[in-house]
Amino acid sequence: MPATMSLTPSRVGVAEVGKKQVPYISFDAVVGRNSTFHLLTNEQLDEIGGVEYRALNALLWIVATVRFELHFTFKSTLVTEAHFSVPYRYPAHCIRDYCSLHFN
Repeated sequence: MPATMSLTPSRVGVAEVGKKQVPYISFDAVVGRNSTFHLLTNEQLDEIGGVEYRALNALLWIVATVRFELHFTFKSTLVTEAHFSVPYRYPAHCIRDYCSLHFN
């Protein structure tokens, strides 16, 4: 894998050899190791920052949705199981003995 990669905006036509077409930027960019962009103007840095912001915002919504979905599914499963399961009832003398041992 090369140390740098060239990104070019998606345009109608054939992609140049060695350049990757991407739809989220409007300029040609050279990306080095650890996603370091080389030789960018301030306007281009602002555009990259906007792309990064939108990606992080999307990731936030995805993670939050999955977390609450799993949480809701787990809770609803427990409630359903508790509601439809046959309850085990302790005899009255067991409850009375437990209470007298621990709460007096």
